[in-house]
Amino acid sequence: MPRTRKTNNDSTLVDHSSDLAEKLQSLERHLNQLEDQLIRAQRLAALGTMASMVAHEFNNILTPVVSYAQYALGRDDVDLMKKALEKAFTNGREAADVCQSLLAFGRGENTGTACLVDEVVAAAVKCLVRNLAKDNIELQIDVPPRLAVAVEGCLLQQVLYNLIINARDAMLGRPGRLKISAAQTEDGRVEVKVADSGAGIDPAVLPKIFDPFFTTKNNGKSERGGSGLGLAVTRHILEKHGAEIRVQSTPGQGTTFTLILPQPKT
Repeated sequence: MPRTRKTNNDSTLVDHSSDLAEKLQSLERHLNQLEDQLIRAQRLAALGTMASMVAHEFNNILTPVVSYAQYALGRDDVDLMKKALEKAFTNGREAADVCQSLLAFGRGENTGTACLVDEVVAAAVKCLVRNLAKDNIELQIDVPPRLAVAVEGCLLQQVLYNLIINARDAMLGRPGRLKISAAQTEDGRVEVKVADSGAGIDPAVLPKIFDPFFTTKNNGKSERGGSGLGLAVTRHILEKHGAEIRVQSTPGQGTTFTLILPQPKT
């Protein structure tokens, strides 16, 4: 039988295919690096938001410590000195906890490919630094213990912090209610809801809220401007983990974001 000879054209095609595959792999690696950088950039932007509240709240934590110490030092009263030390210890520990939470958030510390929703919710709320009650906002948390999801804890915390701070901004200036709840769905996934009683979202802009660099926080109604990355990165993080995010909003009544998260495989 005649032998099939490999022509120069065949060799050229093989070389081009190999080069194309290498370029695609290089582009994929570069894209993954850019995605990681975007998530880190948004996390740093969130830290900037936290920092704006830290100075005020630390003043509230430290002022009573200084006042108690000054008052006790001016009197020869052992009981008063003990009370001043107890106040210093309590408030110092509170400040240290806040710092630890912010450092962990900034580093994006990850404890694995799964996490417990109640623990992540608690960590995200702590990163607010400021007690929501001081802004006349009632916080309700209805999350069952030991409910696990197949999402990295540091990333889910970033997602929840973004949603919580948006909800807070939407309710500033009037009494409000923020409810964070979670439950297992019939199809074996976990549904986490972040619902506020704020101003709601204009139906005309609702389809755009997940677009990169789109923000409604530069209209004078918020304490600070927005980068337009929060919700875009939130959706990206969730989709990367096989999760979904949905939103329902009624102007004048509030907004509810719903996360549909996979559970760890057993």
